Amino acid sequence: RVLDMAENNLATAPDSAFVTLDSLDRTLLNTRELQARHALLYSQALEKVGIEVYNDSIIHIALDYYSSIGDTESQGLSESDK
Repeated sequence: RVLDMAENNLATAPDSAFVTLDSLDRTLLNTRELQARHALLYSQALEKVGIEVYNDSIIHIALDYYSSIGDTESQGLSESDK
């Protein structure tokens, strides 16, 4: 649910999406799917608020997961954030 809210805010309120994703208790991300979705959204939020990431390990969580399940659409989004 928190990830849904952050995703909805990415286009219109990226600062809010970033704060939501950054402050999320990551222990709640208890599946690979949730971890990958968070990583993808977090990477997108970082880009939208203008924070350059020099370590791309965050996006690799999403890229690895989406490529392993054959989700080419999400994998494409992950690769564009690299």
